[in-house]
Amino acid sequence: MTTTMVDRFLAAAGRQPRPRAVPGAGPVSGVIGDVGASGPAADLLRALTGVTGFAWGPDLVVRGQYPLPSGGGAHPLRILVESVSGGLVRYHAGRHTFTGVPMTSRTPELLDPADDESVTIVVTAQPERTTARYGDFGYYLICQEAGALLAQAHVVAETYGLRVRERLAFPGDILGPPVFALADLVGDGAHRFRAEAPDQHCRAEPWTGSAAADLHAAGAAPSRPVGPQETIAPASGRTLSLPAVEAVPLYPATGRRRSAAAGFGHDGIAVGALAGILDAASRDLRYVDAYVWVLRVPGIAPGSYRYDPARRELIAGPSWRLLPELLPVRTETDLSLREAAAVVFVVGDPHGDAAWIRCQQIESGAVTHRAALAATSCDLESRIHLDVCDTWSDRLLGLDGRGPRSLAALLVGSAPMRTAARTATGSRP
Repeated sequence: MTTTMVDRFLAAAGRQPRPRAVPGAGPVSGVIGDVGASGPAADLLRALTGVTGFAWGPDLVVRGQYPLPSGGGAHPLRILVESVSGGLVRYHAGRHTFTGVPMTSRTPELLDPADDESVTIVVTAQPERTTARYGDFGYYLICQEAGALLAQAHVVAETYGLRVRERLAFPGDILGPPVFALADLVGDGAHRFRAEAPDQHCRAEPWTGSAAADLHAAGAAPSRPVGPQETIAPASGRTLSLPAVEAVPLYPATGRRRSAAAGFGHDGIAVGALAGILDAASRDLRYVDAYVWVLRVPGIAPGSYRYDPARRELIAGPSWRLLPELLPVRTETDLSLREAAAVVFVVGDPHGDAAWIRCQQIESGAVTHRAALAATSCDLESRIHLDVCDTWSDRLLGLDGRGPRSLAALLVGSAPMRTAARTATGSRP
């Protein structure tokens, strides 16, 4: 094994690097093709699951930086790319190469037979990487991470004049590893994104043995109508029109988005910035709605609001000026809430079949990721906190808990002052 500069540093510091077993990692099949250092395909794959850089952690361990958020830093998602021969190959992020993939007799069903020019990307996962820590709740995290990946794919594809056609209605157990989403790249020049690597089959055990695995394999398509206007009860109250702003460019933020590990500054954020974030988050909603807690936004009274993207209006919910002093959240979340300027909530009706839940969670991840990209483009910090979503937060949003519930939350605020304690540890003193 090659000794790197990092290994030598840790050895000199008395911290011998030790290999760490990752649940569900499994063996990696041999390299069958190189992605290339540059080009459209390389840019897209790096932007989805690639390694974008490395950074020192507070424990003096170098860790890879990834373009997408992941619960517990597990990063379970894997992507398969349609090859020039019409099969599938897997993108290996660590090596930036193509490797073999598990194949079944149903694999051709994943590709788009109606469009020879489109290129299919299959979003799969190694669920054990997340469920080993979070149990069955990890399934929701993986679905939301798949939604963030789809949102990222839309942004990157637009820069090449392409569009992404999402396909979420399919049996979850169609392949050996669980499939969470299909994305077809459509448009002139889409063929450039096909993998130039020969097909190579390998074996993979199906995902079984847990409630989350059974839920994923249960349904192929939602059995209920699609559309937030049919499932989300609107908040009632006064309305506030947000200023018209230009669309926030999201692509420049795809490589810069980071979770706000050092918290937020105590300055508020501008109304125009909040309008741009909500507008980016609410594009083409089908399963969920966007709500927001306004905490420190000059010109808007503190309280909860539902965002109407068609009219660009905030519809007021319950009136409150300050969050309760004692909230049933972790200490870290409590500190973040006291510093954040706004909290963007994703609200949906979780009462449905397995496929409805999967689609709803995927769109929840897409909403929070688009909001995070917009916040980054506005030079703001953001951080996902799912533990904010509970019955008490639903009450503050004006939800009665019998229908729509909060599914995800993104805290947004200004950048904190870089004190020595914050900079050295990457967190609050």
